[in-house]
Formats: sequence, structure tokens, C-alpha cells
Amino acid sequence: MRMLVMAALLWAALAGPALADSPPRVEVVGAAQGPFRVLVNGTLLHSEASARGIDLIGQYAEGPARFALLRINTGSYACAAEFRIIDLGGARPRLSPAFGTCSAEPRVELRDGALLVTLPRYRAGPVATTWRYAEGRLDSRTGPIGGQAALAPGW
Repeated sequence: MRMLVMAALLWAALAGPALADSPPRVEVVGAAQGPFRVLVNGTLLHSEASARGIDLIGQYAEGPARFALLRINTGSYACAAEFRIIDLGGARPRLSPAFGTCSAEPRVELRDGALLVTLPRYRAGPVATTWRYAEGRLDSRTGPIGGQAALAPGW
């Protein structure tokens, strides 16, 4: 028994730093029709009762900047989806306001510690728009179809 306790203590001492550097675990849980819950390391961050689903598009890291991108599926023909960013880089995770063009197809890029999400025009909505999230702030720029102007260097 004593040997087992010593082995557990040794494993904790060796694995502790590695576990501390591991990326936060983001999970989406919920029944087929909701409500859906977003958990970070097992702690509730957000609950969404009216969505038809929430998808974790991906997790992105560059230096101390860490993000996760969520797609909230509305189930509506008029506006298929909206997005939210989870900022995982600080002591506590932060959730951005909802954003999007209603398109469900993002193009994602991590640049200089900021997460850039470009969404194309959806039906009769606005032209392609890029959102930039960094240091707790969400900004947007609109450009031509394809979003090339929005992703121009210098932003």
C-alpha cells in the first residue's frame, strides 16, 4: 500500500507541470433538442436553450493566446448560425458576444495573438465580414466576397 501511495505521489510530481500546460478542455453537452451547455474543464461557462445545436469548431493557440470557436446552429432558414469565441488565455475563460453573417462556414486564422473569423455573405445578408478577437475585444471589418480586404495585413 505504501508503495502505491509513493508511486502516485511521484506521478503527480512528474506530471503536474505537464498537466498545468495542457490546453483547457472545452466540451459541449446536451440532448438532441437542447438545452446545450458549454463546459471548460468541467465548469459551466454558458447555456443555450434555444439553439438546435452547438459545435466546437476548434481550439487555437499561439503563445499565451488560446481560443475556442463555437458555432451555434439556430435551425432557422433565415439565419443558419452565429458564432462565439471562448478566450482561454486568462485566469478565467471569457465568452465573446454572438456574431456572424448567418453563414455556417467560417474561415479561421490565428494571427499575432488574435483570432480572425471570416464569414461569407449569407443569402441577402452583408458581404463577407471578418471578426478579430484579441485581449477581450471583438471588432469587425466588411470586405468584398471572399473577405480579402478584411484580412489585409495591418489589422
